[in-house]
Order: sequence, then C-alpha cells, then structure tokens
Amino acid sequence: RRYVPSAQVILLLLKAESKGILADAGINIDSGDRGLTVIAADQFKLQLLGKSIDVIGFCPFVCNLCKSISDKEVQEDSKDCPTWLKEYSQGVGHELYEIELSPLYGDTRQATFSEVVFDILEQNGGNVYLIGLVEHSTRDNSQTIFVNPGPHYRVKPTTSGFKTFGIFIAADRDSVQQCEVNMVFLGRRERHHTQDPQSRTHTRGMSRQAPRQKTPAEVSLSAVVGNDLKQRAEILVALRKSHHQGQQPRRPPLQVLAQGGHILLLCVGASGGSFRLGIEHFVMPLRNLKEVDKMAPIVMLAPSPPSDWETVCDQHQVYFFEGSPLYQM
Repeated sequence: RRYVPSAQVILLLLKAESKGILADAGINIDSGDRGLTVIAADQFKLQLLGKSIDVIGFCPFVCNLCKSISDKEVQEDSKDCPTWLKEYSQGVGHELYEIELSPLYGDTRQATFSEVVFDILEQNGGNVYLIGLVEHSTRDNSQTIFVNPGPHYRVKPTTSGFKTFGIFIAADRDSVQQCEVNMVFLGRRERHHTQDPQSRTHTRGMSRQAPRQKTPAEVSLSAVVGNDLKQRAEILVALRKSHHQGQQPRRPPLQVLAQGGHILLLCVGASGGSFRLGIEHFVMPLRNLKEVDKMAPIVMLAPSPPSDWETVCDQHQVYFFEGSPLYQM
C-alpha cells in the first residue's frame, strides 16, 4: 500500500478474534476501504453452517460457485446418463454476471426482489436466475452487495441516489433478458398482506416490551453525573450482566425438548476445559432480521460452555446443555 495505494488486499484470518490484532496495528477494517477484504475462516464456516440450516442447500450452492470437479467423465447424451446429471452439467456451464438492472423495476413497478426474480425467470424461460443485488451509491461511490436480500426487499429507484445492478446466473451475458419499456411485467403476484412486510419491525431475538419507568435514584444520578458518564456506566453494567449470564448459561426447558423442532449443535471435539467456539457466528444467521415467532430454539451440547457464550446469552431461546455427544447411556 505504500507504493501502490490502489492495490487490492485480501487478508485471510484463521479466527475472527484476530481482528483485534489488526485494530492494535492501526488497521481499521470497518472504515469502508474497498481495497481491503478481511475473511475469517472460522466465521465463514460457522455462518455457512447456520445459514444452511435456515436455507436448505445453501452450503452446496456456495461450494459449487467456488469449485466443481469430477473424478470421471460421463457422456451426457447417453441413455444411461440420469436426468439430474444432465441438468447439473448444464448448470455448471453457467457463470455469474453483474448487469445493471432495468430502471423499470424500481422506478415504474416499485417491484420487490421476489417479483424481479419471477420476472427474470419468465422472461428467460427459466434459464436465467437472479440471486442478488449490488447497489452503487452515486454520492460517495460506495457499493453494497446483497445475496438474496429477502422476498419483500424493494428495488431502489434511480431517484434515491443508487444505481442497482443484478447478480445473474446465466450461460452468457447476452442471454439475460429483462423487462424493458413497452414489455409486459411478468413478476407481479397478488399481495395478500395489506401491510408492507418490509415495514415490519424485526428483532434480534428479544421481544419488544414497554419502556421501564426510571426510579428516583436513576433520575438523581443522571442529574449529578451527566449523560456521558451515565451512558458509560450503563455499558459497564450491561457487560457485567452479559459476563454473569455467560458463566451460568440457561438450560433448555423440558417443554422445548419435548416439543421438538429445535436446532441441536454438537461439539464433538470440545474438551472439558475452557474453549472459544465463535458461537455468535453460528447464531447470527438464525436470528438476524427475523421475527420472534419464527425463530427455532437452539440447543448446544458440549462438556462445558464455551468462553464466548456471553456473546449469545441475550439471544432468544439459545440454550446450553452440559454433556458429551459421544456418550451413550
């Protein structure tokens, strides 16, 4: 970077906790530097595992985008070749393309992401897939990548200061057909909800409650120490509470285990001593931007709680059960 400031740097870390070393070295990974990409191996694996539970087939989908090999060659035109292998071989010939999205989707139709996906499928006979969006800001020249932003995510109009590109899977760039002016929009479906689903309030695992009334002592404390010092004290109290909850994790209620439908995380290689798992990376895809009633309980089975359990102790229905996955009654 000293000699080539515009050089693209990709930094691979074994553990996400090593990001603190970069901060100590003066490298700010949250500064929005487009030339610096930091990837943590444990974070990527655990998030991929968590997302695969939520979206069936997500792990092989991502792996096929990275690498696809075969030990033997199979003649696709032979009668013995199964149908799934022919379709798989056809899909292997597809590639990823970033193409500017038609302004008609955001400006005229105010379409959601799912409606654009359906329109792309209909316009191309089911041979082209839209899997994500790339939003380029015309103000600060930054970009944000969304892989499957959700069925109710609305495509931003051009007047919002963003230029939207689509991430397509297609045989070639010229085969991508979008809905243009004077064409029939084929992605519109009847909406059964009167309320816009995108305007719903999502939580990160905690149900919203009525604000608690301040006690007279808290009011007097705010008047004496000031808001700045009071906020620091509240942060320290919250950290102490999280640390205490991390030392005494919640056990799953018998009703949750008997009802079923929970997610069971088994730590096979964990020792009886203290170990750090990176559990927050596994829980985040299963809790982020979800309504409380759609969150499946998560139960972790290990000889001892991980040392970073305090990072998930405030999440909704995340439990720890002490025991060995290899022990048989």
